[in-house]
Amino acid sequence: MPDPGMEPAGWFAYVEAIARFFGNLHGEFGRDFVIGIGDAQTGIAEICIDDSSPDLEKLARIVGLGSIR
Repeated sequence: MPDPGMEPAGWFAYVEAIARFFGNLHGEFGRDFVIGIGDAQTGIAEICIDDSSPDLEKLARIVGLGSIR
């Protein structure tokens, strides 16, 4: 992921697409997925994708975007 303040425009759309893809896989195969995000300053955060509609708001907060709505 890009360094804070160095993000290209629209970069979070790629993160959303990955989360939605995992959500679709969960819906099709019933498997859970975990996206782990590590940061030297804040440590490691995880978001569990355990249904077909991942919590994109939580994912945005984890990467420091705040609300995406």
